[in-house]
Amino acid sequence: MKPWIRYLIAFVVFIHGLIYASIGSMLPIPVQGWSGRSWLLGDTLTGNQLTTVVIALHELAGIALVAAAVAIAVIPGWWRPLATTGALVGITSFAGLWDGQSGLFFDEGGIGAIASVMILVSAIAFPGALRHRTMETPHPRGIQRPTATALEPPAVGHESWRKALLVCGIASSLLYGAMIWAIRYDGYSLVSQVPSELTAIGAPTERLWTLLGPIYTVLVAAFGWGVWQSAGGNRAVRIVGGLMLVFGSLGLLWPFAKMHPREVLAAGGGTLSDTLHVVLGGVTVLLMFLAIGFGATAFGRRFRLYSIVSVVVLLVFGALTFLEAPRLQTNLPTPWIGLWERVNISVFLVWVVVLATVLLRAPQPPARDRAEVRVRRARRRQGNDHEILG
Repeated sequence: MKPWIRYLIAFVVFIHGLIYASIGSMLPIPVQGWSGRSWLLGDTLTGNQLTTVVIALHELAGIALVAAAVAIAVIPGWWRPLATTGALVGITSFAGLWDGQSGLFFDEGGIGAIASVMILVSAIAFPGALRHRTMETPHPRGIQRPTATALEPPAVGHESWRKALLVCGIASSLLYGAMIWAIRYDGYSLVSQVPSELTAIGAPTERLWTLLGPIYTVLVAAFGWGVWQSAGGNRAVRIVGGLMLVFGSLGLLWPFAKMHPREVLAAGGGTLSDTLHVVLGGVTVLLMFLAIGFGATAFGRRFRLYSIVSVVVLLVFGALTFLEAPRLQTNLPTPWIGLWERVNISVFLVWVVVLATVLLRAPQPPARDRAEVRVRRARRRQGNDHEILG
């Protein structure tokens, strides 16, 4: 494909992602005639809660599509997983917003959904369309030399899936970041109340978190598997992948570990679910530290220093959160606990994004296993044989 065509496609995808992101920022202003409910979800999610979810999905789709556009222009090998993620999220956002009125199909994002479907179909049907290809050239004596294309590993599909799984890590951080920073209800303070109070029993946002939580769980588990697949012979990376799989699997237990509102806790109304909530929180923090610790030993000096700084920030803001935590149990003022905990969580979310980016940028797993090395050596010998015959 000629470079100018690739740049033109990148520009179109970039504009599409930019529109998604801008619409997400404007969505608090409802579409005229919108009923406030989703044709797909019915009464499960309506009004402000539905709007919050759709906003988060629009922003996520916009970020993924803009990243896909950059990949198309600069690193074509990355475009497919990013474009697939952005298109799927964009289609989901439209499905959540559209209320079934055919007259409002286009006003509520139908054109964007159609464009996302076209991008999705292109990413699936033409996986190598935007890649640089090396053409085979005939040898003067009639025997062709093996080219870069001929020597490429056959498992191209496996590599694409590995990258798609790693992109799930970026998507999971974006989703959870939106959940802890964007979701709220009347009277809730992001600064003085912890994210767990959004999921508390009886909270107005409890149902919304119940719907989004499993999505985050699946994304994190997929990312953990992607890290595992990227390990090759690097034991530290494989351990990080295993830890992320365990970290994601904890999401299966959180629905049974919801806390009660602080007023109930202060009145002695805590139950086993509150105890389990504290235990799972402690296990989650431990897994975060372990993942960052092992990850720090897996790559070069810059990533190690970044991981050490992340651990230091986690310790500082974790201590600040711990100092105010007893006041939550007794329903006393906690002026900064929400901010401290959100900073802590965000540090880990950003670390996951950086780890995913490092693994995505690697042209192959950090360390190859012996079988792969043998295959590559055999191909080199085969190439030498072809040159001798030539």
